[in-house]
Amino acid sequence: MRRTAFVLACLLAIGCSEGGSAGDTGGTTPDAIADTAADIAADAAAETTADTAADTEPDPAPEVAPEVPAELPADVPPEAVPDAPGDLPADVPPVETCEVAPPLQPFSVQVPDEDGSVYGNGLVEGDATVTLKDGAGVTLRFDDGKERTLTYALPDGLEIPVYTGQRVHAYWKRNEPWWVDTVVVIWKQGWDWKPVFFFHDAAWAQGTWYDCGGQEACPSVKQLATACAPVEETCGAFVHPPVEMGLFGGTSAAEGPAVLRQGESLVNPGTPLRVRYLVSVSRDDTRMDCADYPGIWTAAAAVRQIDVSQCRCADDQDCRDGELCAPDLRRCVPNRCGPDSPCMEGYCNAYTGGCAGGPLDPCQDDGDCGLDRVCHPHLVPCTPSAGCSHDPVAGCVDNLCVVADCAPGTECSGLLDACVACAADCQCPEYGRGGWCDNRGPGGDCRACDLAKVAFGQPDVWDFFTVCASKASIDEAALEAIDPDVACGQMAPSFAKCDPGTEVVCRSDIPTYMKEHGLDDEAWGRACAFAALPFVGRVGGGFWE
Repeated sequence: MRRTAFVLACLLAIGCSEGGSAGDTGGTTPDAIADTAADIAADAAAETTADTAADTEPDPAPEVAPEVPAELPADVPPEAVPDAPGDLPADVPPVETCEVAPPLQPFSVQVPDEDGSVYGNGLVEGDATVTLKDGAGVTLRFDDGKERTLTYALPDGLEIPVYTGQRVHAYWKRNEPWWVDTVVVIWKQGWDWKPVFFFHDAAWAQGTWYDCGGQEACPSVKQLATACAPVEETCGAFVHPPVEMGLFGGTSAAEGPAVLRQGESLVNPGTPLRVRYLVSVSRDDTRMDCADYPGIWTAAAAVRQIDVSQCRCADDQDCRDGELCAPDLRRCVPNRCGPDSPCMEGYCNAYTGGCAGGPLDPCQDDGDCGLDRVCHPHLVPCTPSAGCSHDPVAGCVDNLCVVADCAPGTECSGLLDACVACAADCQCPEYGRGGWCDNRGPGGDCRACDLAKVAFGQPDVWDFFTVCASKASIDEAALEAIDPDVACGQMAPSFAKCDPGTEVVCRSDIPTYMKEHGLDDEAWGRACAFAALPFVGRVGGGFWE
């Protein structure tokens, strides 16, 4: 079995471990070493002691070699002894990090092959459109016309960060020897093809296992060396190595490698990538007692919030650009302290857009604020000359929830200063099918959208909407009630693909500041309102050339 010679060497030289180096023998005599090891592997013992003089004298206080059962089979190594702290390689975490956390749960993605089966070996790759998304599944319609659904369950309710109507490139592979290996990668389509989701639950982890179908930004995961002692588990003794991950596989200068241990979740500090990394399981055997059981396993995932916020957030890294995590709700809400903020002096409340005067009472948590107040983490300093800063500070604000009497079906947020019906789309009925949370009001309101008519999603950016209206039944007054500046006439129908014989093209302009973060709730609500009109066949986007 692998490692037999290595562990035998550890018996002969006390103070070494897997991934470490041999320590001082402490003066143990060669004869004593040879006698201890003879019942395990005589040939290895002879090789190890060949260069040692027969008359070597022991030190006054010799160390004792580990006990070895006399009948131990030659292919089952005894437990390795960890290195002394001074012998640790530079890239091995210190001994105090050796405590093993339980695996993250739940942790699964079920992938169908070309025929829809979720069993056996399978490979799927291609361009696709997201047709359905919720917290448990994502349905993709591939360009070959086939629809396939990924079902999944990730820790803390994490979702695959795509949205209905989005164009993606997907790759997944399943391998079934007598266990099941699964790897999934999803990229956002565009000029830079950013990966947004990576899932690895497989027996091999010596770098990028699959080639991602030739895509350049292929995520990577690999186990590192460890000096920690093996842990006794069901099928033998295992070490739990740290895992190095990269969502971009080394192609992004902004992404340093993330190193996690089993049971950990983290974001890369100091980078704007908004990537959360997770390691559910990291295991490598030193003694295997089970048949038909893989001796090495890594279960890891990475999610990146480019266009879509997570349903529930732990911090701002779980929110898309332009949104912030309101910790009392654990929901991502719009950052309302942008360039058009009316607050030009004092502190802008990033959740409401309101302006609070000074001086500010700084805080780290609610306990610093006293009775009837709450610690707000996103107050933005603003001045008449420089506008609002990009660096928020934390300060105490009055807590509405002390006196608020919220209606049934709503919850109180002291940070948003409102009773909230919804703060995120995932709280609304028909989420992923057109249900969305309209945050224009202080409390949020769930609305519907006909995604069969709207040919894009709210995170998309456009210069204007193109609306295909029936020539036979168009009601321009109804269009103007939604946008008083809507214009109908002879315009290129290429974006919405209007039928020039039966439909007229109407244009509704979009403020240019939305190009950075996608459509705000006003613009998205306008598109959905156009789609709800019976004489409108399709709403598309458009760019000025």
